[in-house]
Amino acid sequence: MTATGAHKFSAEAELKRVINQGERILWAGRPDVQAIVKTAHRGKKTPWLYRLISLLLVAWIGYTFWNQSEGGSAFDWKVLLLVGIVAGTTALLMAYRSFGSGKPLIRWATPLSYGITDQRVLILRDGSIENEFSQRDVMQASLMPRKGVPGFSDIVWAQKAAKGSFRHGGAISPLKQEKLQTGFKALAGAERVKRILDTWVQKQSRQTRAQDDNFVKRASSSSASEEKAGVEQQHIADAVRYLSPVYGFSLEFPASWEITSRYRRLAFGKWGLEREAVWSVPDAKPKWNVIRGHNESNTHVEIQVHKTAPINSLEALTQTSKAASFLGTGEVLDHEASITVNGIPGFYVTRKCGNAASILPEQIQQKLSFWQQRQYVLHDGTYQYYIVAMWPADAPAQRGVCEAIIASLKPC
Repeated sequence: MTATGAHKFSAEAELKRVINQGERILWAGRPDVQAIVKTAHRGKKTPWLYRLISLLLVAWIGYTFWNQSEGGSAFDWKVLLLVGIVAGTTALLMAYRSFGSGKPLIRWATPLSYGITDQRVLILRDGSIENEFSQRDVMQASLMPRKGVPGFSDIVWAQKAAKGSFRHGGAISPLKQEKLQTGFKALAGAERVKRILDTWVQKQSRQTRAQDDNFVKRASSSSASEEKAGVEQQHIADAVRYLSPVYGFSLEFPASWEITSRYRRLAFGKWGLEREAVWSVPDAKPKWNVIRGHNESNTHVEIQVHKTAPINSLEALTQTSKAASFLGTGEVLDHEASITVNGIPGFYVTRKCGNAASILPEQIQQKLSFWQQRQYVLHDGTYQYYIVAMWPADAPAQRGVCEAIIASLKPC
C-alpha cells in the first residue's frame, strides 16, 4: 500500500486488519500532517553557522562601502560578486530548511496511523505494524504540546539523543527531529488519548501483579509440574517453563514476562574476546545457555549455564575491587554462603546495583540507586549456574517473584 493508498481505510479499519483474533481496539487515530508541517516552520532558530556567515557578510560589505567613502581603493566588484554568491547560497539553504522541509515530513507522516488495544500499543505505516509497545515501554509517556500549533500535542514515551554536531547547535532537519521522539504525533484532543493510555497502563499493571502473585503462591504451595520429555515449553496456569535442550536445565517464568535467550561461549568470571550471539526467543535458536526475563515492573532475572569447573567464590563477589565494580557490584546488603536450589549447592550475594548493570535497559540504568541485585553462583559438579536477579527497591514483593523463579531451576 502506498502513502496515498493508506487513506483508503480509516485508522480503525487498518488496525482491525493487523490485530490478533480476540484483541479489542480501545482507540485508533492518525497524526495531523499539516500540524506537523506547521510545527517545522514555527519558532525554529537559525543555526549558528548561518548566523555567523550572515554577520561576516554584513560586516564586510559595510567595511567596503566605508573604505570607499574615505578615499580608499576602488570598489572590488569581483569580490562583491563572490560575496553575493555566498550570501545567496546561504539564503537558499535557509529558505529550504524553513519551507522546503515540508515534503519529506508529509511523505513520512501521511502513511502513519496509531492504535491502542487491550493488549498493546501500535504504530502502523502503510497499514502494516511498524512498532508495537508493551506497558513497560509506554508507562513513562508524556504529553507534549506542539510549538506554534494550538490544540495539537504529542504523546511521547521515548527520546533519542541527537548525535554529532546536532548536540552543539548544528542544523538538524525537522524530519530528523521528529524521528528522535517515539510516540503518537500531532493529535487533536491528545489529552483524551493520554487518559485512555494511562488507564490501559494501570490495568496492565494490575494484571501483571496478579499473575506474579499467583506465580509466587503456586511456587510456595506445591512443586512445579514435571515437563514432558522433548517438550521445550509447558504452560502451567500463569507460568511457562523453558527447557534448554543442549545444556539440560529448565527454568520457569510468569506467563506475563518477556523472555529472550542467546548462546554465550565464555562463562561468568572468564575473560576474553568473543562475539556473542544476539538475543532471540528461546524456541527460535535451541542452542542457548543464557535466558533472560523481565516484567512490566522492571524486575529482571538472567541465568547463564556453562560446563566448567567452579571459577567463582563468595569472597570474589563480596570484594570491593575495581574488577568487582566492573561486574556490576555495589554495597553488600546481605549474603548467604551455603544454599541449595533443587539439590544444587551454591551461595548468593545481595547488593545495591553497580555502574555496569548490563541486565537493565539504558533508560532504567539512570535510576540504578533504586534497584537491588542478587547474584547466585551454583555448581552441581559439572555445570556452573550464574544467576542475576534485579528488582526495584521500592517494590519488595518483586524479590519474592525472583526467588520463586530461581527456585524453579531444575537440571534435566
